[in-house]
Amino acid sequence: MPEESIRRDKMNNLKNAAEEYLYQHPEWKYIQFDVLAITLRGEEVLEMFLIEDVYF
Repeated sequence: MPEESIRRDKMNNLKNAAEEYLYQHPEWKYIQFDVLAITLRGEEVLEMFLIEDVYF
């Protein structure tokens, strides 16, 4: 499944980027990570699966 490709190292990179963004933009108080997993067959979308507020 596409969502299984999100490993801890990828999430750590996103978390580090979010921390830097919040440091540079203190007007933002909260960042939420969402995952949209899309399964394709050729160019046809077979399934879209949204996972909201992901945190590892």
